[in-house]
Amino acid sequence: MGAMSIARLERAEAEQVEKAPLDMRKNIGHSIKLVAFMVPIVLLSKYLAIIIDYGVATTGAPIALGGLLIAIIVFT
Repeated sequence: MGAMSIARLERAEAEQVEKAPLDMRKNIGHSIKLVAFMVPIVLLSKYLAIIIDYGVATTGAPIALGGLLIAIIVFT
């Protein structure tokens, strides 16, 4: 049983891959772009919700359907 644990350690040491250093400037830039692209979608979804809620109320569908449709639009 001890031989198996030594083999595992040797295998784990052999499989270690050197990781690239983090570039904080790149990460911050990508984070800012992500938020900048999300803001218009969220703001427009509020106006779209009014139209969808009207359609849901007119058809007599469950109210939760409006929220589901907005969630699908925002997440895709």
